[in-house]
Amino acid sequence: TVQPAAQHVLVRLGTNLWLSPMHRVRTEALGWVEPLACVGAVRELRVCELHNFVVEGQQPIFVENVEVSTIGTQCNGSHDAQWPTQALWGSELIVKLLRQHPAWPNIRFGDEDRFLAVLKSEAFANAYLASPDANARLLLLSHGWRDMEQGARAAVSVS
Repeated sequence: TVQPAAQHVLVRLGTNLWLSPMHRVRTEALGWVEPLACVGAVRELRVCELHNFVVEGQQPIFVENVEVSTIGTQCNGSHDAQWPTQALWGSELIVKLLRQHPAWPNIRFGDEDRFLAVLKSEAFANAYLASPDANARLLLLSHGWRDMEQGARAAVSVS
């Protein structure tokens, strides 16, 4: 997924890797942690797009020799299942939901994107986690996701 270019507070690890402060990385010494916990981490303001990856089995990937979580990676010891959004985003369920997006698998979120806002909503996470076998599309719609399919079709026909 890609979030639009904007000014973000990011954490730089090494020379060429910037992560959101909440994105998890795994170190041998600490396990899964937020990037600011890493030696040499620097908080910086940057204007850029944010890229996240979905991989088979929600496995982590290595970027610039740093092990980073991907969408749905269960970061044991770091994600707290008591927080609905962490429980959702640290599971394969988030991938199931992203597959509902009409632009899947090449999702580019817009500014103030309703689909992303719904997925980040604690109310939605609570509702979905309570009944993960429910119709995901209907649940997304009931939490404010509207006109995504029409908008995606219009964007594709203009391209």
